[in-house]
Order: sequence, then C-alpha cells, then structure tokens
Amino acid sequence: MKFKQVVSSWIKKGAWNHRLPKCLICITSATVLTFGSYGLGVHSPKSDIDALCVAPLFTSMVEDFFVRLHGMLERRPEVMADQGLVPSPEEEMRRKFSI
Repeated sequence: MKFKQVVSSWIKKGAWNHRLPKCLICITSATVLTFGSYGLGVHSPKSDIDALCVAPLFTSMVEDFFVRLHGMLERRPEVMADQGLVPSPEEEMRRKFSI
C-alpha cells in the first residue's frame, strides 16, 4: 500500500526532526490500520478506505501529523483530491489515492 510507504518515510523524517539518536531513527516506525468496509474486505471500487495512523509518542498531532504528513501527501502525484482537514472531535485528514 502506497500510504504505508509514505507514513514510513514521514515517521523517519519526524524522528530526525526531533533529533532522536540514529540508532532509534533506524527502528522508528508507525502503523497504518484499516477498518470499516475496506478492513472487513467488503469494499467496492468506489468505497473509501478508513485508516488509522498509530505513531510513536514523540510525534506531535499538530506539527508532525497535520503539517508535515499533510505536506508530504499534498506533494504526491497519486493524491487525486485534497479534501483538507475535517472538523470533528477526532482529528482527521481526508485524501484520495490512486491505488
């Protein structure tokens, strides 16, 4: 999944930005979990993919997630539409990827 690759790159850059030691940057990772119809395997070509990004404690919701990851996604050619941030109690970003 392309999104997992983007998240992996993002978290390594985030670890570097937070000045973690090189030995920790090498092993730093984030996980992307899918749920909803996609996670259950009952999706269609027009379905969205609900995904949850689980990141280490050193990451910041605002700076790392909404600024840095948002910027990385914005620059990707496979991101077809930027629906921006969705105001909700659970902070979320909406993106469309070509798979």
